[in-house]
Amino acid sequence: MDPPFETAAFALQPGQLSDVVHGANGFHVIQLLERDPARAIPADQLTSQRQKAFTDWLASRRSSQDVKTSDESSARDWILARIGMRP
Repeated sequence: MDPPFETAAFALQPGQLSDVVHGANGFHVIQLLERDPARAIPADQLTSQRQKAFTDWLASRRSSQDVKTSDESSARDWILARIGMRP
């Protein structure tokens, strides 16, 4: 699915209409009629949705001002050892 179309479609709640969405196949107005909560999500889509949710969460946390780093030498040495750079 075209990313702008997909983003707009999944942002809607039942009964809502989207703004005009410009995608690779032209311009669209999307109306979400209903969602089927009993519909199973295919495993590959579920995996990609989980990865995207984690990536989005991680990006928001990284840009947050409340992220703190530790300068303790033991923590630094442990991190360097884990990524293959021996202290």
